[in-house]
Amino acid sequence: MSQDAVVLHCQTVKSLPWDSIASDWPAVEGCLDSVPSLATLHDAYVERFDTFRDPEHAARVRTAIQVAAERAGAGEALSWEGLCSLQCVVLGCESVGFREGPAYARARLETYGSHPRLEEALTKKLVKNEGDALHPLLKACRVYLDVRFFHPFAEANGAAARLAFQWLAEREGIRLPELTPIFRLPILPGNAEEYQAFFDSAASLLARACEEPPASAE
Repeated sequence: MSQDAVVLHCQTVKSLPWDSIASDWPAVEGCLDSVPSLATLHDAYVERFDTFRDPEHAARVRTAIQVAAERAGAGEALSWEGLCSLQCVVLGCESVGFREGPAYARARLETYGSHPRLEEALTKKLVKNEGDALHPLLKACRVYLDVRFFHPFAEANGAAARLAFQWLAEREGIRLPELTPIFRLPILPGNAEEYQAFFDSAASLLARACEEPPASAE
C-alpha cells in the first residue's frame, strides 16, 4: 500500500458513501442567529492557539479570515485561485503557487508526494465540490480534508484548510457554536474511521447550533 498521504486520501474519498453520510443532519436553515459567525469563531481560534507561537503570522491569518468572510458574503465560489489569494495574505507575499516537490508533516511522519497533475486534480475537486448536491456542511468538511491532505502549499496548509472550510460554510449560512472540536481533531490521511469521526463532530456542532446558543465562543 502506498504511504503517499495524497494517494491515501484520494483512495478513501472515493470509497466513502457521500450521498448517505449527512442524510440525518439538521438543515442549515435551522441555525440560530444568536450563534456567532464562523469568522468570529475562526478569529478566536487563531487568537487562542496560534498567536503565542507567531504573532505576526497569526495577525496575517486573522486578516485572511476577514477576506474569506467578505468573499463568502459576496457568494463567491471557492476556487484554486481564491485559495491562492488567501494564502498570499497568510504568507505576506504577492504570489503563491502549488508546491514544487514532496512535502512533509508531523515531524516527517507524513509524506505528501509530488505528481505532475496534482494541481489540476485539486482544481477539479474544488469545482466538483461546488457542483455536488450534498449537505452544505458536508461539502465544507470535504473541502477541508482535500486542502489539508493535498497539502498544496509549501507552508501554512493548516490555515489554508481552515480558511477553505470557513469560506464555503459561511457562504452557505452555516453557524456553529465552536470550531475547536473540528480544527483540533486528530485526523490521519486516508483513515476512514477518523474521517467519519470528523463528520460526526461537525454534525453534532450543527445540531447544537440549531437548538441553543453557545455559552461562549471558542
